[in-house]
Amino acid sequence: MRVSISTLKEIILTMKNGRHSPINGAVFFMIDSKTLQLEDAIAYSNALIDYLNNPAHVTHSDYKLAQVELQRVNEYITELEPPDYSDEAKLSEANSPINQENGGNFPNLPSRRGIAYQQLEQEIVALIEENTQQSELIGAINTLARLAGWTTKDLWSFYYSRQEELERKELETELKEELNSILSFGSRRLVLEELIPLELAKPIQNIAHRLNIRPEVCLTTLLAGISGCHRVGTRLVISESQDWEEPPNLFMGLVSPTGQKKSPITKIFIRRPLGLLQRLARKEHAQKVEQYQQNLQEYGQLSKEDKAERYPDGCPKPPAQPRIHYFSDANVEGINSQVEAHPDQALVYLVEELPKVFNFDKYRNGKGSERQDFLAYYDGIGPTELRRGGVVTNTDEISLSIYGAIQPEKLRQLMTDSTDPDGQWARFIFVNQPLAAATLFDDDSRYEIGDLLAALYRRVNALPKRRYTLDNQAYKKFRHLYNNVLEPERVKNPNPGLRAVYGKTAGRIGRLALNLHVINELVGTDRRTPLDEIGVETMEKAIKLTSFYTDQIKLIHANAQAEQGALAPNLAAVVRRSEEIGWVKARDVQSQGHEHKHTSANTIREWFLQLESLGYGTCRGRGNRLEFQKNLDK
Repeated sequence: MRVSISTLKEIILTMKNGRHSPINGAVFFMIDSKTLQLEDAIAYSNALIDYLNNPAHVTHSDYKLAQVELQRVNEYITELEPPDYSDEAKLSEANSPINQENGGNFPNLPSRRGIAYQQLEQEIVALIEENTQQSELIGAINTLARLAGWTTKDLWSFYYSRQEELERKELETELKEELNSILSFGSRRLVLEELIPLELAKPIQNIAHRLNIRPEVCLTTLLAGISGCHRVGTRLVISESQDWEEPPNLFMGLVSPTGQKKSPITKIFIRRPLGLLQRLARKEHAQKVEQYQQNLQEYGQLSKEDKAERYPDGCPKPPAQPRIHYFSDANVEGINSQVEAHPDQALVYLVEELPKVFNFDKYRNGKGSERQDFLAYYDGIGPTELRRGGVVTNTDEISLSIYGAIQPEKLRQLMTDSTDPDGQWARFIFVNQPLAAATLFDDDSRYEIGDLLAALYRRVNALPKRRYTLDNQAYKKFRHLYNNVLEPERVKNPNPGLRAVYGKTAGRIGRLALNLHVINELVGTDRRTPLDEIGVETMEKAIKLTSFYTDQIKLIHANAQAEQGALAPNLAAVVRRSEEIGWVKARDVQSQGHEHKHTSANTIREWFLQLESLGYGTCRGRGNRLEFQKNLDK
């Protein structure tokens, strides 16, 4: 018995014009009995492919049955005529009717059953990358199987295997990009002389070298100190039309393990230069107290008439509390009282351990609004306190800077889930100092910077309240960054904590530009007062510095994600640990920080192997003796 090609074409034509299935019982029987001729089987296969490729037939009752039947008939075709890979066969079949008929769909196939493996793979990859629709995919796989001489079952297995491989490579590429990004956050460096005068940059670099800390840590501490020297009310105008002004004060933190030379740095860049100003203030206050006591003694000895003449305002009043420039412990009432006494004086809250700052309402049993007060301090908003006895404090403005150190695991605990709903953490600039061993040098002489810093702090503190502006080019530079980078990133970034960071980044650029402007104007120049207008060069410096600080914050968020199980941050932690000590074992990573304390050794060894496969280092040993070392060129 034989089914003619014309009969099969009539079946498929009828099917195209209506909703009839091409499946034929007689063909079923002939395939089972292996009596269907090769040419008839190919025609029947083409009829099924046309049927399946028609979207209108997807809901037809025979659609799934046709898929099964197509696989069945293609396997039958393969059994009838195994593939011939000879050059003669390829040439003879290059212009075969079947190849010409399917050439529109697969133009890269040279023959029906002589197709090279490389060409077959290219077609399969193309189907995967083009995200081919299911109905088209079935037809394509079946046709390719026939042309290549494969069974459809084997080709489907090859398809899914290649698809999984491509997806794995894509994930691997994404993982490497994320890992490289995280590693770049920690390895990024600043060239200080590109930001501040060489007269200041060189001694800072020398101090950093002797203490084996990052020069960026010294620069950050310097900026925190300088930001607390401006007169209250000093502002940089960003946009007149939006009434956007930024004060100079900064909230800054050093993120570092214990013992990383934090105390010497704060002593050099904040305590000593501000302490000098504070001693002068105490001397001035002592003179006022002495004068007050003399006046009070004289007042008591005067007659009523002489008192009215000599002291028309009545009995001499004691001087206000001493002027201070920095303090190490306070509550909101104490800060507000100091601001009330000296409303023009900026303050620096200098703490050895930054978590102390966030112990809000410790004198109120946790019931109060100190957190909100500190958020307002960042914006330069002065306190107005109204109590039962009346107005306690009433000032329009305040300038409070904060600087302190915090251990990485403690910071993660305080940041909880890193969402930062009120923007408290987004207000802070952080710089990371990794674990590093210090060295005592043969030359133990001090590299003097004290006089330079003292003079700079005095000059900034002596400036009156200033209103700085951006020149035209600086404003254009800032506007372009704001419109095209900062605001789009604030809106689209999936991390709510980083969205808050980008929301504060524009203002941070302004604050850093103001402080950099003053430093560059007063160091190494004959100017006694800075220019009122900030130029594009200073704006570029502020943008570069802000970009560095943003990467530091991203590193902190990445470390927090490591504790939550994200792979790339954990791999980065292994690489950083290897940078510190060379060959690392699982226990070296476990001891690195709180986030890996409870990670199993086997999991860490899997990270070692994955890093090796990604090309980031080399493993040695086996089992529980497996170790990893970072590549020196990475």
